[in-house]
Amino acid sequence: MTKLFIIPGHGAGDPGAVGNGYLEAERVRALATRMKALGGADVTLADFNTNYYTAGQGAFNAIPKGYEVIELHLDSAAATARGGHVIIYANYASDAYDDALAAWLGSYFPGRSIKISKRNDLANPARASAAGLSYRLVEVCFISNALDITKFNTNTDEVAKGLLGAFGIAGKPLQPPATQIPGTAVNDVNLLYQAHCQDVGDLAQVRDGQTGGTTGRSLALEELTLDTSKLKVAGELVIDGMAHIAGVGWVASKMRDGALRLGSRGKSAAIECMGFKVVKNTTGKRLFFRVHQATYGWGSWIEVVDDGFTYCLGSTGQDRRLEAVQIKLV
Repeated sequence: MTKLFIIPGHGAGDPGAVGNGYLEAERVRALATRMKALGGADVTLADFNTNYYTAGQGAFNAIPKGYEVIELHLDSAAATARGGHVIIYANYASDAYDDALAAWLGSYFPGRSIKISKRNDLANPARASAAGLSYRLVEVCFISNALDITKFNTNTDEVAKGLLGAFGIAGKPLQPPATQIPGTAVNDVNLLYQAHCQDVGDLAQVRDGQTGGTTGRSLALEELTLDTSKLKVAGELVIDGMAHIAGVGWVASKMRDGALRLGSRGKSAAIECMGFKVVKNTTGKRLFFRVHQATYGWGSWIEVVDDGFTYCLGSTGQDRRLEAVQIKLV
């Protein structure tokens, strides 16, 4: 079975390309996170706090031998430029993985006439070669093209699955679209959560599938309290969480009065992105959530898998705050 090592480009203070309100470093980390969630034990993630370009040769020497290595990037050019492609070291011919990646990218993100480029002027392909690694750099699509980045954002799991498939990693089933998530009878679950919003404070506690927060009022979500202690379904559900807070960064959740709290109540700091992790689940149900983002609206339903944190579509450091959330056990 192929083992895949994923390097998300840029980071460690380098945002990468900027386009359509998004940062390359943040978006490729979101994609890498989903590839790990779907690929499981066959996928290893590089340290998200390391910029492999500035880290130098030592970072590549530390990558385990025998892994296939993919470095994820988003391209930037004129707003009309579209498509994805694969970059390999100039001294090598493309292998079966490179060819499969190029074929999939060309079909899913069309627009480039050349799907595989050989380069000898980039540091990381040369460093990977010196370390004896099987490596390729992938420009998934153009962050500067509104159609490309919208497709990337709204179909992140499909993109992750397509890239994994090029390496023969089947991964877990894709999450169902929102329209396919079945309803749950009122009081059948009683997963409870409460939003604390800018200027208005605590809103009423809501239950499984309902909206916590506001839409259409430009009020930032500042804190979310999630209580699973009163579930009416048999079994136990234990959840952990993370929130990216404007001007602060990533902050771990806290337990208070038996409930999970994300955010910073009373500090007028908007939540820009959030993620959850299932620590224990004996209910026999699956956990989904989606968020409403300023200027974007509702994102797709996202399943919280049992392999690390699962993050929503969001932003970090761009003042594209979250305004509401819906959480559901199915």
